[in-house]
Amino acid sequence: MEVLGETNAEEKFKSVTRLKSGTKVGRDKGRKPQVMVKGVEKGYTKENFVEELFKQNKGLSERIPAENKSEIEVASVRPARNEYKENWVLSLNGKAFRELVRAKRVTMDLESVRVDMWPNTARNCVNCERTGITEEERKHMASEMKCPSTRWSARADACEALYNSYDAFKQALEHIVKDDTQTPKTKAEGTGILKKMFNLETGIMLSFWNDLLTYFHKTSKSLQKENMDILTAINLYESLIKSVTSVTCQLAVTIIKSKLMLSS
Repeated sequence: MEVLGETNAEEKFKSVTRLKSGTKVGRDKGRKPQVMVKGVEKGYTKENFVEELFKQNKGLSERIPAENKSEIEVASVRPARNEYKENWVLSLNGKAFRELVRAKRVTMDLESVRVDMWPNTARNCVNCERTGITEEERKHMASEMKCPSTRWSARADACEALYNSYDAFKQALEHIVKDDTQTPKTKAEGTGILKKMFNLETGIMLSFWNDLLTYFHKTSKSLQKENMDILTAINLYESLIKSVTSVTCQLAVTIIKSKLMLSS
């Protein structure tokens, strides 16, 4: 909650106006997506790995523009199960990310090695609801975030983000569950949440609360407008009552919407 600590009356008025103007959906911070190139023979350095990657994969190099190549960075080098090999985590932008993920395998030292989305990418992409997009695109997309206890409307934001990107959440959890670098506890928790996301009950509750909170949120924002008059407020309340009644009475429609969401 914003604290009104200004002594200046004008500044205090501006703060009150900001509080009354409603809440905004959170925006992702714009972290780059990542991939892991697995099982690469030791001997490369952070300075020459990316250059060698494209030198040994001409087809991949031709599909990625030069400006995208220049933005690729080595995020980390992790030990592989084979003591003579390493796993390279690369941070990169949209075009390069999509091409590497689509390729699935690349050649390093005449050996075919796997390329997978790094689990951090899955979590980041849950926030922006898509995978392999540019940082500029991320800035304009609604994101899922922890609900603050001081702002009830965050529940509406969270339900909307989860409802609109349900498939992306499932994909993120699937990546975490299949990732051997995760701890057993993390993988077990991911498996439990993933199972719940395939339950019809979960889909019904999410669809129901998304519709319900959307009506409340829109009405609340309208009532906070500075030029609100009593007649408009009465109409808004009457409309809200009708909308809530329709949601509670149309369970069959909610079930259909839930099934469509779960099957996406």
